[in-house]
Amino acid sequence: NRGSRAFNNLAGRNAVDGVRGQTAYHRTKVRGVGRISHHGSIRWDGAPNTRFLRSISNIRSNAPEYRPAAIGTMALNRERAMCSPMISYLANPHRFMALSDWLAPALYALATAMIAYSVWQGLYVVPPERVQGDVARILFIHVPSAWLAMGSYVGLAIASFIWFVWRHELADIAAKSIAPLGAGYTALCLATGSIWGKPTWGTWWQWEDARMVSVLVMLFLYLGYMALRAAMDTRQKAARAGAILAMVGVINVPLIKFSVDWFTSLHQDASVIRAGGPAMAPEYLTPLLIGALGHMLLFAALVMTTMRSEVRLRQVARYRAMQLAGE
Repeated sequence: NRGSRAFNNLAGRNAVDGVRGQTAYHRTKVRGVGRISHHGSIRWDGAPNTRFLRSISNIRSNAPEYRPAAIGTMALNRERAMCSPMISYLANPHRFMALSDWLAPALYALATAMIAYSVWQGLYVVPPERVQGDVARILFIHVPSAWLAMGSYVGLAIASFIWFVWRHELADIAAKSIAPLGAGYTALCLATGSIWGKPTWGTWWQWEDARMVSVLVMLFLYLGYMALRAAMDTRQKAARAGAILAMVGVINVPLIKFSVDWFTSLHQDASVIRAGGPAMAPEYLTPLLIGALGHMLLFAALVMTTMRSEVRLRQVARYRAMQLAGE
């Protein structure tokens, strides 16, 4: 007990965001101190290791990446740690790395097959649309990209919320990984929409269209999120600022969804996700849904791959900081 109180007092003065962040999701052994669990609690099984305690102060002064955060204790308080079991399970990077090691390649394979089938059906099998003709075939790319653009921002906001409340670093890694992929799908949605709109509406862009403008705003939110994170000098500041922006910006998603109902728009009303059921012909609907599912699986696989790279980078940064501390 005396050892644990001494460690907490010292950690309250010299806590480091990098070390503190790792306790939120990293399970490791500390020589002579105890085991740090994946949710941040510490079980003591020996006397405090003074060399380890001194290394926290050394990391604070020697490594700019690990500057002290304004916190009172190194371990997360129990209220923040007591989140849902699923979130706690996935917050462990070792479990995530083991899961994504085989799941990501499987998702890549499934996504490739489903997207290829959807594109083949859209280009060569389904008949031309009754009014728009062959130009309507672009919907097999445009519609899934639009759904992914909105869905990925919702995922970005959820991951940011989890980090903001429970400080699970893997949630911040997920948010950071989602942002560039979501921006890419949003740009693809805008590009294919303009290509589709020129022969259909007679214009590439219409500023009076509420849906076009709201999707463009979402692209700026993605770019602003990435720029804001890059402008911060520490990882904790970047995560906090980005999380706030993501959670505030999520209000734009329902505006995109219901813009055709609330405002003047060149877009038609919903034909797939609507109260009365899909209004689209089955020969179009089936390959469209298969392609959309394929794009979702591809997005999930890309997020996993990006997260794996970020986890490796943070592990390397942590080990270099420990080397600078003399460990």
